[in-house]
Amino acid sequence: MLHTIFLLIDRRRSSIVPDLTDEFIKLANQARQTEDAVVYSVKPLSEAEMLSLSQVFAKKAGIASLRIRNEVQTDLIGGIKVRIGNRIMTEA
Repeated sequence: MLHTIFLLIDRRRSSIVPDLTDEFIKLANQARQTEDAVVYSVKPLSEAEMLSLSQVFAKKAGIASLRIRNEVQTDLIGGIKVRIGNRIMTEA
């Protein structure tokens, strides 16, 4: 990995490192059957709530697991909004 980065720097292609990183994360997630998700809620969620949401929405998405990041959105009236890739799911 380090040699690849050095090679990119030597050839003045270091600008593609963020794209390579994103693609590596996508491939690693596919191999592990996991995806990244963002959960929007009115208040911060506890670890237990995030674990529960991960299990429920992983089944709905047809994957083994979700890595959840919680974002607080005070303009939500109630419930949660879950974004998995380009899919958005809501729960009241």
